[in-house]
Amino acid sequence: MRKRLSWFLIFILILGAAYAAIPWAARQVVEIWLADQGFNNPRFSISHPAWNEFQINEISLSQEDAERRMALDAGPILIRYHPARLLLNQQLTEIQIPTARLSLTYKPAIHTNTGPAGELAILPLLPTRLIGLLPADRLLVGELAIQISTPQRPDWHLRGSLDLTDYQLQSRVHMRYGLEELGWSDIRFDDHNQFSLKMLYNDEAFINIEGNIEQGDLLTLNIDQQTHLTRLRQWLSVIEPAIQNWPAFSGKISSSGYIRLPLALSFDDTRWFDQLQAKQQLTTAIALAQPSPELRQLVIQSKQQLQLENGTLSISLKPDSQIKATPGITDLPLPPLTAKLTTPFTLTIPMHAPQQATASALQLTFSAPPIRHDNKVIRSGPVSLNLAPFTAGDSSLEGTLSVPSLRISQPGQHWPVLQISNQFQLNPDQLQNRFKISANDTPLSMEGTASWHTDNNRADFNWQLQPIGLKKIEHLIARYYPALPAELQLSAGLLEHHGFGRWQNSQLNLTLRQTIRDLRFNWDHLAGQQGQWRSELRLRPDGSWRDKGQLRLGLLDAGLPLENLIGDYEVNSDRRGNLSATLSNSQCDLLGGHINLSPLHYNQAQDQFSTLLNVEQLQLAQILALENQQGLNGEGLISGTLPLNYQRGQFTITNGQLSSLQPGGVIRFQATPEVAAIASTNAGLSMALEALSDFRYKQLTIGVTYHADGTALLDTRLKGKNPGWNNGRAVNLGVNVEENLPKLIQTLQITDQLTESLKKRYR
Repeated sequence: MRKRLSWFLIFILILGAAYAAIPWAARQVVEIWLADQGFNNPRFSISHPAWNEFQINEISLSQEDAERRMALDAGPILIRYHPARLLLNQQLTEIQIPTARLSLTYKPAIHTNTGPAGELAILPLLPTRLIGLLPADRLLVGELAIQISTPQRPDWHLRGSLDLTDYQLQSRVHMRYGLEELGWSDIRFDDHNQFSLKMLYNDEAFINIEGNIEQGDLLTLNIDQQTHLTRLRQWLSVIEPAIQNWPAFSGKISSSGYIRLPLALSFDDTRWFDQLQAKQQLTTAIALAQPSPELRQLVIQSKQQLQLENGTLSISLKPDSQIKATPGITDLPLPPLTAKLTTPFTLTIPMHAPQQATASALQLTFSAPPIRHDNKVIRSGPVSLNLAPFTAGDSSLEGTLSVPSLRISQPGQHWPVLQISNQFQLNPDQLQNRFKISANDTPLSMEGTASWHTDNNRADFNWQLQPIGLKKIEHLIARYYPALPAELQLSAGLLEHHGFGRWQNSQLNLTLRQTIRDLRFNWDHLAGQQGQWRSELRLRPDGSWRDKGQLRLGLLDAGLPLENLIGDYEVNSDRRGNLSATLSNSQCDLLGGHINLSPLHYNQAQDQFSTLLNVEQLQLAQILALENQQGLNGEGLISGTLPLNYQRGQFTITNGQLSSLQPGGVIRFQATPEVAAIASTNAGLSMALEALSDFRYKQLTIGVTYHADGTALLDTRLKGKNPGWNNGRAVNLGVNVEENLPKLIQTLQITDQLTESLKKRYR
């Protein structure tokens, strides 16, 4: 009996000792766990309010290294346990913490040699592993206050509740940055490695993330996320006020995909990216308001894929991804411009050598609504931009730009449809272009080059027009230029044009050279042959210009046959638009003789000039032949000068003088039967006709006066004799002719007027 009682007492003592050791065991569990987490000298006191629980009245922990200091204060903490599980498994049932305060203070960065990067074990970071670190079945924190301090920045304040069990973690945290409220974040993950994160600002979610983790030879992190950019911008602006000065952006970014990691990520290898695999499908819709003074809005809509494999990152944009740019307010109202991707585009970046990145061919189309300006509407077909594949190390980028059709519509005016193509090469120091512009249904075709030099911000360009045959081109010109005279007819000719220029320091120098060869035309009563024209127009940086050229015409039939017509001209315009002109070396052959014009100087402001028209050795025979008067002919040479004056649109000639050259000449007029019949009844006329039958003149002078109203006064004087009449006595004959010269030249009735004047004199 006593022996049984002794064993019973021993058992009771053991149970009592075990029960008495429970608080000590619980304390040991807590101390061991805190030591495993790296906390130094934890200080806390324990009471034992019930047989299956104890209370930490207050706990204070700290942890410090070269980068940060962490301190934790909490209490009272109620810990519940089952004695058997506590003693055998060192596992608690529940931990309740009404309040806890955690502060993290980051120290100013000190750059030191940290040595080898080492290895990061991924498994301990899994939600299931994090849950497994808890020494209890459940942890409840009524209010957890976290303060994060960084140098020269406001403190972060996080306040919320925490519910951590052996199968999930749930937490809702209120965020504050300095004195600014940042909303809430909801966090959840469970023992099946599923997790979610939601961040809210002004009670509206701006970030949603859901995913799960799969464990095998690699860890696969599957993630779906949505980001609302308008709310994100508001949230970020609280943290960094300078963001408010950024262009306002709105929209949404969605992604879905995976990230694969090894179970242990080694950083000792410089190619540690090779250990990662990732693939994400992204959908982006972003609108930027006023991103620049020239743009009112920029809208980006795209679908892309990001893939990381074997240390290489690939970014692929899918077709139909587009950017829409809406211009701001300008003098010329421009419509929105849309750039759309027509084929997939891929950018491949080796993570260990980003400088070896490569890009596939890029094909974009640009489209815009018609541009309306004044009464014109400008329409363009889709503009194509093609870039050849390139690498980051390439010294040049090549591509093409083409405009299949550029149309201008204007009431009452037709414009040709233009086609534009351009090949370009972009180098570090310059952009080179080779372009071609042509007009549908016309012979217009122009090719040229243009280059931009980045070292001195200079643009050089030149172009060449394909030679254009001018035969019957007036019909084509009249289609686009209705004011072209209907009487103009072009039957031959070739137009050539070449231009070049330079733009530098906001100044333009431009030179245009044009040539017409072998021109033949008819215009009303004018006809020209063997026409040659050469011109060089230079535009100066101050806006002034000069056109210098030469005109050659083998024959100009204006009623009077002008042959070998030559003229050199120079026209200048100053920056205010005032014109001045010089005409020199102007001459032609007329009626067997020669005519030249003294150098002529004209100024638009004065609107007048004076010059001399020099007449040399006109043949009287050809002058009289113009009349085509039967029986009239003559011989001799005539020279002289005609002072030509111009003022405000009117021409005058004063004191012009034409004279025969020695030794004179002869005029013969054999009267037709009609004229002879009249002379038979008029002795004076009969005598004049007899004198002119073989009149040998020694002197023939013509005084010429031309008035602004077109009236020409010709004072003609003849001195000579007829050897076969009146014994060869000397005869002085004077005739005054007054006529409207433009009409007179048009009808070529000069000699007829002379005959009529003789009739009137001797009747």
